[in-house]
Amino acid sequence: RLKAEGEPTYVLMKAIRLSHDSDYVIIGVSSIDVQMKQKEAIDRINREQVVFKRIQALTSDYIAFYTVNPETGNFYEYSSGNVYKGLEITKEGEDFFAKAAENRKRVIFKEDLDYYLENFTLENVLHDIEVYGLFSMQYRLILDGVVTPMRVKVVKVEEPDGEKLIVGVLRTDNHH
Repeated sequence: RLKAEGEPTYVLMKAIRLSHDSDYVIIGVSSIDVQMKQKEAIDRINREQVVFKRIQALTSDYIAFYTVNPETGNFYEYSSGNVYKGLEITKEGEDFFAKAAENRKRVIFKEDLDYYLENFTLENVLHDIEVYGLFSMQYRLILDGVVTPMRVKVVKVEEPDGEKLIVGVLRTDNHH
């Protein structure tokens, strides 16, 4: 792993002797940085998936967890798959809070929509985490035609690649 412009960069180096008795060697170096960083990201997501499945096994009321980069808005969803199936909720992408608002408009209980859109913003989440240590909000979704009480909880954690918001969505009606 070399350093290019101050950042570690993955390279692949191969050396070949020109012939059996030659003192000369040809050395080739090629960048594999993009492939290795993609592999690292996939490995991290797979490890996180295992952790979140274990958490969900213990806390079955949680139907989904998201990791969100508060700087970029990039996110990834870890869900049990059953509750959100058919709701066409985006599993990963950019601008988490805009996507959450867009996705929820289709499934949120109509009377809770304005409240949800006004309160579930990056600014409000970061403010509450700063003041109270976490953000928590209740609202209702329409799941399989049934009005279902939900709660979203958000905390901030420090990870090796920077701060992340961990967003948990849970049913609060205890009917499964």
